[in-house]
Amino acid sequence: MNLLKSEITSNRNINYRDLMIFAVPILIFALYLFIYNPGILTYDSFAQIHQIASGEFTNRFPFFHTFIEMLLLNIFHTPLAIVALQILVFSAIWTVICKYHRDDASESSNKFTLQFIVTLIICLIPINAVYSVTLWPEILFSYALLFLSFLIKVLIDRNGEMSLKFAVILAVTIAVTSQLSSIGIYIGIITLIAILAYLFKKNRNKEKTFLILPALTIILILAIGSLSIAYSVEDAHAGNSPGSAQMVWSVLRGDDWDGQAYYLINGGDYLKEAQNRSYTENKITPTADYEKLTSTNFGKGNYNLINSYAVYFKDHTITDTLFLSPALYMYLAIILLIAIQLITKSKDMYLVYVPNLINIIGVFMTATLNENRFLYPNLLVFYMMVIIFISIYFRRNTKTLPVTLNTQKTEEPPSQMTYENAYDVSEDYFDSQIEPMAPDESISDPETPEEREYDSDLIDQILKEMEMDKKEGD
Repeated sequence: MNLLKSEITSNRNINYRDLMIFAVPILIFALYLFIYNPGILTYDSFAQIHQIASGEFTNRFPFFHTFIEMLLLNIFHTPLAIVALQILVFSAIWTVICKYHRDDASESSNKFTLQFIVTLIICLIPINAVYSVTLWPEILFSYALLFLSFLIKVLIDRNGEMSLKFAVILAVTIAVTSQLSSIGIYIGIITLIAILAYLFKKNRNKEKTFLILPALTIILILAIGSLSIAYSVEDAHAGNSPGSAQMVWSVLRGDDWDGQAYYLINGGDYLKEAQNRSYTENKITPTADYEKLTSTNFGKGNYNLINSYAVYFKDHTITDTLFLSPALYMYLAIILLIAIQLITKSKDMYLVYVPNLINIIGVFMTATLNENRFLYPNLLVFYMMVIIFISIYFRRNTKTLPVTLNTQKTEEPPSQMTYENAYDVSEDYFDSQIEPMAPDESISDPETPEEREYDSDLIDQILKEMEMDKKEGD
């Protein structure tokens, strides 16, 4: 019990390793924000901002995301606020993911070093940095889906056991994810059904959280959805069928994939071009000062350096495929899932990929544009799978949850051994768990002191002699 309490305390406290992981995306993404100040705004970004400025909303964009932008712009009156939120959200989620899969109380610095290197590589890949400073609804949606996948991993680690607090966190995450994308409602509902099926399989259907989770999720989805009614959001496709576009997906870029990883150009002010296109094509006039934006550092040496670096990755087949292709990362994630199944002897981990799988299917069935941003969660979920695989491969899984998640009902370990603690033990694991015990903590023996004084071999010999005497007497 004392050991378990110390582990919980170590997971609760923020240490220098957490701060280092958190600082990597903060510093690198902040550099991109400084270069691309006030952020990267595309045609869609300006169209969404114009809805906020004019007060005339349509469901062309997920209104919940428009509502979030509206709150921030009313307070700070600059797109920098939206970009700062995106950077903070990703950095916080990624730090939690790394901390959960790291036991700072006992692990060596080498394990942390691997997480730090992976984090650094992820942040140096231009698509992640560029997307973090781009005003698209798909960015916050991708971060929310990443966190949802992580929570499912936590639920699996606890063999389906969750507290009321964890049920609330999970319900909020499902509801938010479902409202940040046009197909998010399908992701939320199907994921909820998959989680309930998993809980039923683990015989958790008799617990109160089994009913609280779906009830709270549906209430939150309806509450967030009611914002559209409150702000009189109109149907952007009234009288027209949005249609769908069949997409043939290849690992390599080609004629079958016309989308861009991101909208960066050499030799032109992307912000001005997006601005002019939005107002010209829609025949509208800017209605607020923050729509008359300029790219602060355009034409400067630092801007050209970073912009050329990012564009290089997009314009070259090898780097485009290795670092930006959503298809490649889907295949790699599936390979990691299979590897994890072979190690853990459990298929439960496939549940982690359900939200992203539904998103992939939904994009293929409904999207009219085949652009990378709609499948950006492929990359993020793969990054998380790498952290999970490192944790499992090195037999370094967390035995207690971060205290902020609080999935356990008590401080006692789960009564049923999960796949992780079933295989993830080193040779000296049990020896390391043994602590000197005080006399009053010793395990009680049902036998009396007198009974413990007898020698079992002597008793067996006496019984044998008695049996032989009886046979001789007969």
